[in-house]
Amino acid sequence: MPRWKALASQHLWWSSPVARGLVLCIVTFGIVLPLCCHRLLYCYYYIKSMYLNDMSDEFLAESYKRGNFTTWDAAREQWKNQAHVNTFEREKRDYVYCLRKGWELARPKNLMVLEDEALPGADFFAVIRDLLSRRFALHTLYVKLYHPERLQRYWNPEPYRILEWVGLGLVGANTLLLTLTHCTLFSFSFSTTHLLFLTLYIMVAVELACRHYLLEARRFSPQFYAVSPATECCTPAMLFPGNSSLGAAEYLDGSFCVKGNAKDTVLYQMARTITGERAHSLEPNLVSHIGAFSSVRANPSRPRLL
Repeated sequence: MPRWKALASQHLWWSSPVARGLVLCIVTFGIVLPLCCHRLLYCYYYIKSMYLNDMSDEFLAESYKRGNFTTWDAAREQWKNQAHVNTFEREKRDYVYCLRKGWELARPKNLMVLEDEALPGADFFAVIRDLLSRRFALHTLYVKLYHPERLQRYWNPEPYRILEWVGLGLVGANTLLLTLTHCTLFSFSFSTTHLLFLTLYIMVAVELACRHYLLEARRFSPQFYAVSPATECCTPAMLFPGNSSLGAAEYLDGSFCVKGNAKDTVLYQMARTITGERAHSLEPNLVSHIGAFSSVRANPSRPRLL
């Protein structure tokens, strides 16, 4: 008998852990997850061609309606004669104007900035109150209240997410080992090999199912919302505790924004490079992004799902 046939017969027999692991992966990733997740918008299994075309017109009409309801016009009079300034710099100057004007008009204890494409959720104020009661809020430059769902996955270069991912895999693997020990169909032992395999199995499963939907479970209570180091992209909803908005406005005013160095990047670099400054992100998102078009980047004739 050829050697490869001998190896195949040895490892692909049902009593072999390799065969059981292979069947478990095929059933999970080829049958169960596609059936459960093919309608979830931010999941890898989402079938755009099947669902997106049918819902696009209705979704965009609703988005446009919400946008008209929440949009307000920012003061741009002082920049009318500065047509030569690029769009990213104009956006930054408008943002600085809002930060300073908001402080001058109300002298608030804390300043919240919501851009016109941010729609607050039902628990918005309850979560903000709980957030400001936490000790870290006294020593942070800003708290991001939104990060794009497509960038919330584990497969992103955020160190804390990698640790969370591995930790979830280990907890899930140990739970499966305790469960499958009493299962005659998929029996695994408490060995290093089986623990490693099941850890990777859980990690792949939660990544394919999408971290965004795991975060949704935290909406059960304001205390369950997680605070993590700030991410770089996007600033539709920002909380500036205390008078930190003045420092942010001053720093932004001293920076010139261009493509690749927009205001969100400048704020992120400020928190990373200035000694003593810290910035945080809140998860899950506290607002929904309802903007169909961008004011600073080229837009397609019709919006599309990123």
